[in-house]
Amino acid sequence: MLVLVSVWFGAFVGNRPEPVEQMAALIHSHRSAQEPIGVLDVFTRNLGFYTGAPRMQLFGTEQAGVFLHSPERVLLVLRSADVPAVAAASGLTLKTLGEVRYLNTANIRLRTLLRPDPSAEIEMISLVTNR
Repeated sequence: MLVLVSVWFGAFVGNRPEPVEQMAALIHSHRSAQEPIGVLDVFTRNLGFYTGAPRMQLFGTEQAGVFLHSPERVLLVLRSADVPAVAAASGLTLKTLGEVRYLNTANIRLRTLLRPDPSAEIEMISLVTNR
């Protein structure tokens, strides 16, 4: 238990900007006309706070595909690994505007600390657009 608390306070608390803040900065730099923002299974609680903008929570690749078929330009935040499936579901060629590296601290287990595997623990999160 002491090891977990030490890792939490030593490695994870205070690293700024956090990935959600980096994504919010990407959104601010690419959002020019109040485009709708969709979120698929990442940063579901904090992204709205850091962007100060409303966002639509999407559930599944099909719903994300429908969201991307908007007649207007939209922005979508999702795991980079999910981009091909969402592109296939939408039938569109998506444009990646940026990516951030993300370690979901809620998924850290003792195994993570004993045998860390960055390729399995760190995800890339993408900001994509339909136009």
